[in-house]
Amino acid sequence: IHNMKVNSGTRPRGLCYQWADDLEARLETLDTPGLELHRAIANADQALRIEHSTVIVTRAGAPWTSGIILDPWRWGGRLFWSPVREDPDYDWAARGDVFAFKRARETGTRPVLSTY
Repeated sequence: IHNMKVNSGTRPRGLCYQWADDLEARLETLDTPGLELHRAIANADQALRIEHSTVIVTRAGAPWTSGIILDPWRWGGRLFWSPVREDPDYDWAARGDVFAFKRARETGTRPVLSTY
């Protein structure tokens, strides 16, 4: 219901990608030279499930799949965190890969999206 209200304009914002945008912006203000931020999306290749966006934190230079998910939306404002590989609810894909998948799908090709 919340997402329908945001999408219809009766609530100004609050979709998962907006929560992730806000969290990422706040984390970028911190002095954390040993950490790196990544973005991921789940369910981009599934017709029956709604896409979900999150922020992932890794040590600098590490692959995003080795990181920790920081998901401020999943529990309605209470921060969910989990290692990417242990998330019980979502199979994540790198945001850039999802965008490339969507561009390829729009051209009529049959892209495949790798998730973790």
